[in-house]
Amino acid sequence: MERRFRKTFDPFVAAQAAAAVTERLRVGSAISLLAQHEPIAMAKRLASLDRLVDGRLDVGVGAGWIEDEMRRRRRPGTASTRPAATRG
Repeated sequence: MERRFRKTFDPFVAAQAAAAVTERLRVGSAISLLAQHEPIAMAKRLASLDRLVDGRLDVGVGAGWIEDEMRRRRRPGTASTRPAATRG
């Protein structure tokens, strides 16, 4: 991990902390790279957080675009780092 990212909070932990001390603030992430997360665990994490913050969660998702980064972070057992729609 690059040094500049070592002090970055997990966006969903930070969202939960912010929501805990507010009543109307919407919380969430800019873009979460789905290829870097196990899909069922990510869905459960987001659904749980959305319930904890009373529906105030906003989430952006993406497939990523930096090929080298995706290759380094590929989960074991995945056939490709590219989204299924772009596989040839």
